[in-house]
Amino acid sequence: MPDPEITPEVIEEHGITPEEYERILEVLGREPNFTELGIFSVMWSEHCSYKNTRLLLKTFPDATIVITHRDPVASIQSAITMSCYANRILRKSPDTDLYRDYWVDRYKRLLERCVRDRDSLPEAQVIDVYFDEMMADTDSVLKEIYRKADLPLTDAALAELHAYLDAHPRGKHGKVVYNLKRDFGVEAADIRKHFQFYFDKFPVKVEVK
Repeated sequence: MPDPEITPEVIEEHGITPEEYERILEVLGREPNFTELGIFSVMWSEHCSYKNTRLLLKTFPDATIVITHRDPVASIQSAITMSCYANRILRKSPDTDLYRDYWVDRYKRLLERCVRDRDSLPEAQVIDVYFDEMMADTDSVLKEIYRKADLPLTDAALAELHAYLDAHPRGKHGKVVYNLKRDFGVEAADIRKHFQFYFDKFPVKVEVK
């Protein structure tokens, strides 16, 4: 069965703006096929995105906004490694340079918006959560989030959380070994230099050396 034609309607259904579609053309150097369009749609979803923060606040003006922060190099090495693993479904040898450059550019755009928009958000409704603090003391971070949202965090809810975490420890089913130099021909410092503006704004702990 042939792929559906890539029309403006199909692009819109995938939640991709005309500007983003132009970026896809630039990255690929050609028109995407239907599967590739779907992959970009998932990659450009609202997970970790500041695309619609202001619109969401207009819709939910009393929302509590939790902004999570992590060394972008750690996030990028995960994204590009897992994207290449997934891409092996479509081809024998993924274009690692394409995925590396795409995700560095994508994260840079997202974090530029984070830095741009952070101070325009209502301070009483915003909390910044740092990955290293969350991993070191999950309970304290959760209690602060609930306090900010003026919601109760019961002992029963915490007990359920602890039971889940105990039953699902990190690495339970193995782990992915990341190696930026071996797999993508780049050092952590080469990626991190694109994000100095982010480290200048937020006290994010460097994870990947």
